[in-house]
Amino acid sequence: MGIPLTRLTEGCCEALNTLDCIDMDEKKIAFDGSMASCDRVLECPTHFIYIEEKSFLLDFFNKIQKEYSCIMHIKDGEIPDEFLEYLHTISVESKKVNLALSIMDKMSSSAKKVKDTTVILCSDPAIDTNKLKNIPIVYVYCESGLEVDKLFSLMLTRYIKNKEIVIVECAKLEKFLRSNCA
Repeated sequence: MGIPLTRLTEGCCEALNTLDCIDMDEKKIAFDGSMASCDRVLECPTHFIYIEEKSFLLDFFNKIQKEYSCIMHIKDGEIPDEFLEYLHTISVESKKVNLALSIMDKMSSSAKKVKDTTVILCSDPAIDTNKLKNIPIVYVYCESGLEVDKLFSLMLTRYIKNKEIVIVECAKLEKFLRSNCA
């Protein structure tokens, strides 16, 4: 039994659907319509939180596939066991490098969204601009259920020290928001 793609692709985190977020699509249309915005914007009592859902692990699997010329034949919407078993033959160092590249690629793709989101919110007279200082950007991802999840989590805790950038697995999102949006 492989990993269903629906567990890794953007849209996998059901907890995001329960959040009461600002409708940025409506604000974009009122502002300009051509700007990008973060996936979700949550207004807390003292600040905003920008939330981006990212498929870090799927990107990692794609990078491994390209680097090692192994083909990840998707069957019935799943990443097959053969590919997952192949991951065990790859050095931890190579996995670290490819995970780091996946993190950098996915986070850099959000830079324009963060800037545009802030511009859109600043232009809205109903928004308290004091809440726009030191906005944390939360990157949410879904776990694969594999050993690589542990490596990914370990890398994140060791290397991401910026308080304004948080990467959290979907299963821990509600707990994070309870303690950071009270």
